[in-house]
Amino acid sequence: MNHNTNSDSESQDIYSRIKADSLRREKQFNHEQLILAHQLRKGYAIPLTGSMPPSYNMGAKQTKPLKPHRYTLVDGVRLTSPNPINPRIFRRLSKYFNVEFFETGHGIKFYQKLFEAPFGISVACDRRTGKDGEVVPGVMVEFKGEALSRLSPKNQRRLLIWFKLSGFKATRFDLAFDDYTQIITPGLVRLAHLSGNVRGFRKEDATAHSTDFVNGKTYETYCLGARGKHGSGKYLRVYDAGLKHPGTGDFVRAELELSDERANQAFDNLTDLPLAHWSDYIMSVISGAVSFVDSSVSCKTSRCPLLPWWEDIVKDFGRIALASVRKSIKKFDRLRQWFTKNNASMFAVICDVISEGSGGDPDALQAFWYQLWMTGNEKYKHRHRLLVAEGISG
Repeated sequence: MNHNTNSDSESQDIYSRIKADSLRREKQFNHEQLILAHQLRKGYAIPLTGSMPPSYNMGAKQTKPLKPHRYTLVDGVRLTSPNPINPRIFRRLSKYFNVEFFETGHGIKFYQKLFEAPFGISVACDRRTGKDGEVVPGVMVEFKGEALSRLSPKNQRRLLIWFKLSGFKATRFDLAFDDYTQIITPGLVRLAHLSGNVRGFRKEDATAHSTDFVNGKTYETYCLGARGKHGSGKYLRVYDAGLKHPGTGDFVRAELELSDERANQAFDNLTDLPLAHWSDYIMSVISGAVSFVDSSVSCKTSRCPLLPWWEDIVKDFGRIALASVRKSIKKFDRLRQWFTKNNASMFAVICDVISEGSGGDPDALQAFWYQLWMTGNEKYKHRHRLLVAEGISG
């Protein structure tokens, strides 16, 4: 009897300890959730992983990934070299992006030949100089954000370092951060600029403002600065990115375009830094190029405190994650969606008429579509070949 009593008491004691431990960890979880809710309201980036309430089975743990609400990224690169074109450039780009290049048959400004690949990748060579159009060696390589988003940050760094070691310099370098909390908005930037609350760009600097209405939503863009010879080597664009990047959710992108010396300096510094410091460096460059301040405090913007919403972003250094590979909707997929939506009914009409006219002969329908396919192939242009390559590359 004593043995059974001791066993029951021991079992009860174990159960009490398990329950107390579970309640303690649940209380800790609730406290963490309160902190997390406060961070979300403030717009802080949150850890990549967070704990879920434990179950009662001996304190088993579960995890659920939580995504940061801000990301930094390199959103476009243009590189030039005075050396002759080297086939290794095409092999390197094809290896990283899994694409095939096509010669367009025409050049662009300053370059006689142009080769293009899907996702905004291009290589131009044979540079024109002077009014007489003399051609000298020279290469320009450009890959836009659509292409870079297909690479992991690690491969982005490897590719940029390869071009740097190959003697290339950056003439344009786009750095950006995405804010899924949407604390920064084009409207806020516009209001700050019109109120004289911008440091880094003058109130009289050239601006551009546009608004698009799509599917009941308003997408706004506001730009500061000027490109080209009239600019200062930096150009800021803040826009609602949901329209340009469908399928990635609603977020605001602040994109800083650097050119000439500013671009090459950022290119050199970023390739020298380890990947762990990329995000902090990108944010430091953006905040160094532009700041939003309270100009009511002083007539000199250098002495003015930051506006609360911009300070909230700037003090987030160290918590903002570097954007990883994103799966964006390809142009070919959008084309297929458009064709299905707008032409499915007429497609069915043609099929019905041919089928009825041939007495239900499936070969007649197949012959018609084969002939249509061949006719379309004869009318192929360069942009059609790019769409085919993109659709195949996946």
